[in-house]
Amino acid sequence: ATVEPKWRAFQSAVAKEPSSPDAVVRHFPFTDFFTDTPAPLFPPGAGRAAHLEAAGGAWRHLRGLFEELADCRAFELLRSSYDRGNFLLTKHAKVVAMTCTHAAIKRKDLVALAFQARPEIEPGLPSLPPPGIAAAAGGRNRDSPRSPFRRGPE
Repeated sequence: ATVEPKWRAFQSAVAKEPSSPDAVVRHFPFTDFFTDTPAPLFPPGAGRAAHLEAAGGAWRHLRGLFEELADCRAFELLRSSYDRGNFLLTKHAKVVAMTCTHAAIKRKDLVALAFQARPEIEPGLPSLPPPGIAAAAGGRNRDSPRSPFRRGPE
């Protein structure tokens, strides 16, 4: 939150000096953070455009760090490992459920494209029986009081 005003001030200062080739280097507010990069953030002799590109890349990196921190915010608020585990489970369960639902909806298209899932993933994809078999099975067991997941040989 405190980095965004510094970035806007940097952009404003650089825009006020369009003819200065070293304005980007002089006004860049996060130089200290990037001192340990393998190569200099602003290579000597590079032009203004290259320096602006480097500053933009550094800003994208910083924004990414803050986005990761925002994702971890829940772990600061959740004190017990039980609550943290439940948070992770529900967060990832939604992704898995949406993926399985989409795969079930698109199963015909996937089969037509000769899509083959890896064996450890395939059991998660629902198999859809051909319509004739599904209708026959549904008609035979329609009035059964047992759950379709618990049915077996009677």
